[in-house]
Amino acid sequence: MNAADSTCKPCDATCKNCENSSTNCLSCHENQHISLNPLNNENTCTCDSRYYLSASSPIQQCSICHSTCKQCTKDSAEYCSPCADNASYPSTALTSLGCICNKGFYASSTAPILICSACTIPNCIDCSYMTICKECKPSYVL
Repeated sequence: MNAADSTCKPCDATCKNCENSSTNCLSCHENQHISLNPLNNENTCTCDSRYYLSASSPIQQCSICHSTCKQCTKDSAEYCSPCADNASYPSTALTSLGCICNKGFYASSTAPILICSACTIPNCIDCSYMTICKECKPSYVL
């Protein structure tokens, strides 16, 4: 209910339930949390960590980021901001592709998030797995 004119109005799409105004949230949709908006002193809903706001839904829906991201932005799971530890965007695609492990690291896990572990094969400077060397140190060959 709108306290100003005593009419019933729907809550804003960002709120699951609201009070006193359509944008003052009492509860949020799935994968969201309440935070105080200092500009109007109202509670608003924002996506939880590792989730992004999906614009393709009539309600504020938060979808999970790509497993290679610590956080993501825009309307895509693969716009990482930033990548997981020891990972970065491939040099050939710096826009919307997921992150990959940096040289000297390999993907030891991809679910639920990318974990890049250091390559520990002797005399190897890059590996694709714990036991598979892709590039050797100078003066060494595969």
